[in-house]
Amino acid sequence: MGMICAATTLAQDSIPWISLKKIAEEGYYQNHGFTKGPVSIGLIIDQQVSDQEKHFLKINNANINYLYLTDYIKGDTLYKTGDHFPFASRPLHFWDFILHIQKTPKNTDSLLLTLDKSGESLIYNLKIYSHRELDIVKSWELLLYGGVFAFSMIFTVGFTVLGIMKKEKHNYVFASFILISTFWLYNNNGIWFQTLWPNDVRLQHISRTSLSTLSIGFFVYYFITFYRKFIGTRALILFKAFIIYLITRIAFILITPRLYDNVNLKYIFQIIGTPLLGAGILFFLIYLIKFYNKKEFIFHNLGFTIYFVFLAKETLKLLGLEIIAFADADQYISIFSQFFLIAMFSSANIQQYRSNKKRKFEMQLEETHKKDVEISEKIMEAQEHERSTIGKNIHDQVGGLLSAMKIKMETLKVKKNDPSLNNEMNQFIEIIDKCSDELHAIVDDLVPPEFDHQDFSDILFNRIAMIENATQIEIHYNPSPVKIDSQIGIKLYRIISELITNSIKHAQCTLINISILKDRGMLHINYNDNGIGIDMVQVKKKHGINNIYSRVKFMNGTIDSKSVPGKTSFYIQIPL
Repeated sequence: MGMICAATTLAQDSIPWISLKKIAEEGYYQNHGFTKGPVSIGLIIDQQVSDQEKHFLKINNANINYLYLTDYIKGDTLYKTGDHFPFASRPLHFWDFILHIQKTPKNTDSLLLTLDKSGESLIYNLKIYSHRELDIVKSWELLLYGGVFAFSMIFTVGFTVLGIMKKEKHNYVFASFILISTFWLYNNNGIWFQTLWPNDVRLQHISRTSLSTLSIGFFVYYFITFYRKFIGTRALILFKAFIIYLITRIAFILITPRLYDNVNLKYIFQIIGTPLLGAGILFFLIYLIKFYNKKEFIFHNLGFTIYFVFLAKETLKLLGLEIIAFADADQYISIFSQFFLIAMFSSANIQQYRSNKKRKFEMQLEETHKKDVEISEKIMEAQEHERSTIGKNIHDQVGGLLSAMKIKMETLKVKKNDPSLNNEMNQFIEIIDKCSDELHAIVDDLVPPEFDHQDFSDILFNRIAMIENATQIEIHYNPSPVKIDSQIGIKLYRIISELITNSIKHAQCTLINISILKDRGMLHINYNDNGIGIDMVQVKKKHGINNIYSRVKFMNGTIDSKSVPGKTSFYIQIPL
């Protein structure tokens, strides 16, 4: 009672006085920051009423150590309560301190409200309610807190199950964060005091700081887990050091059970620990900017930003600084922030789940395409091997027989020396020569040239020269050195050979232009002729044109074709 007597003997001018009417209309919000002693507020009951009325003074802070309401004139103590007393001893069993005030008709009284949270930050918001108004507020708060609690528990279970199914660590961590942060929010508003440990004062004190620190710790750990691939070594060391600091903070509270009874020790603990906490949160906010260019993390980035800003607000609030316009509604801002934060991160995780599913599907498609390419490569290699084998067999066997036949006929011609048969034998030898020429042309088509020891442009030039001699079609091609892989060279050789063959067979052309340019990892092929034009839809059904398109697609290239009377053109791009 000594403290109360001292408070009541203070000069009236040194105490802020406010009427209950003004509190009822506007409320009375104050943030004193860290305090070293009690704070007193004078309450003037100046309303004239006809009958006695019961009103309730709601403090809106469930964590005030000592709270006294006294009659300023008589010095009588009306209420003596606070966080240092069992919850069951509070005047009205609801999570905030609610003091019953009786209004007497035609009487003006003065009350003195003394709040003591020495060594800690003192924040309060006074409200006056009638009995009916208080019931409405209690119903509204029960609905609000109950709804957010149910919402939080659903998502805690949901992310835990998701973590089990997907075996993703960050889902477990986020589920733990939802659970702990919900406990912190409800404990900070005194709800757990009333429901879980109404008579354990020490647990009330320990849980206050421990749950808030655990909530921040799990959130930071979730941040590290989620962005692990993108966090540098030095930054990771700092993040882990911050988590160690949070663990040390909890350990200090647990091993110092009388901390909340020692004002000086408590003040030092808060005045050193709070700025360190704020510095760590500020570092996280600055580091988060690094990830804002990653569009796939847009919801996560927004969620992390909101929560770190919320933590920064809470830290500044402890230091007596307010950064929001509606500080008196902070109780509801905190719970709506919790709701919005869980919704935001849930949306972010759903987005990530869809992105991962899409990425996995794309990877499966890519893997399927890769396997298709490998199979196609093997088929083409087998085809080339088969063509080469057939070509060599034709050259060696049929070519050998034709050569032997020619030698035999020339020998027979000399041996018989019959003028009447010479003309027929010469015609027969000429047919054999034509067969040999056709045979060599077929062999050249079947057997691919050797690219290991020749430049692609030289090989193509020789092929074009042979076609020009055989067909009398003018082909313009200015060879420039193009060194490419033999497998790609064979495919390009087949593509250009097929284009020339199609021009000869279908276009009735007299001129073909070919240009090949290698630039910045791409091979550009321009091909056109001056023929009558071809029906691209019908020609694409042909085996030869299909082979061209298949080979270009197989090499991840592109092909554009146009055809009008007088010009048919193909533009092909192949990545090297």
